[in-house]
Amino acid sequence: MYLKKENVVPTLRRLAKFENELDLLFSSFNLSLRENTGRRNMLLSQAQEVFFADVIAEEGYDVKCSGKTGEPDIVIECIGKEVECKLTSSGKRSWPLQCDYTTLKKKGSLDFLYVLSDKSFENFAVLLFESLTIDDFHFPAPGSREKSRMRKENAMKKCRILHGDVKNKSNRHISSYMSSLVEESNKSQERVSELMDRIANGKTKKKIDSAQRMLDNETIRFQNKRNKIKDKIRYWNNSTQQYEILLDSIR
Repeated sequence: MYLKKENVVPTLRRLAKFENELDLLFSSFNLSLRENTGRRNMLLSQAQEVFFADVIAEEGYDVKCSGKTGEPDIVIECIGKEVECKLTSSGKRSWPLQCDYTTLKKKGSLDFLYVLSDKSFENFAVLLFESLTIDDFHFPAPGSREKSRMRKENAMKKCRILHGDVKNKSNRHISSYMSSLVEESNKSQERVSELMDRIANGKTKKKIDSAQRMLDNETIRFQNKRNKIKDKIRYWNNSTQQYEILLDSIR
């Protein structure tokens, strides 16, 4: 692979140093670089392309990074790869991971290098997607200027996590509900065993009948609880896979 995990943190530190110096320059003119993260990321986009192209070249690959409009962000000629670089920031946990639909349709497939950061530009995730096609993105919404959101349920199969982490929320929910089902089953078995002892050792008909009613109620309660949990497990099994992207420090 042309981009190694161990090379990512030094590259991010270089990018963060550039961002910090740019922030100081803005401040010297009584301007705020970080007030508008979208504008900030546009100013840093060329640095992202060049810095990652540099580290790929250091691994011995023949790399071009022109930075011109309409040209690929990074071209690795010796292996016939074009890499689109995307830099985005968010204060939320939602990352649309967009692409230019027209460009991708024309190219057929491209690699995508997404650098995700928080507003302070201190914590990051770096995700490299190999050979994405238009099938890995939603069709552009009206007014989106041909920007398409990623279909993460498709694209995550082609993702290499180079920094930070990606969690499958669907699997996490399923695992949690499975644990709840086991816990409820164990509790119910203990309760049933206790009530069966009461019935077996009851000294009066009244006490035996009372224990039997509680046993019947417990059976119904557990069946209802079990069915609700199974419905939730079924929902997450059948729904579109959802993912959570976690940022990590570069210190």
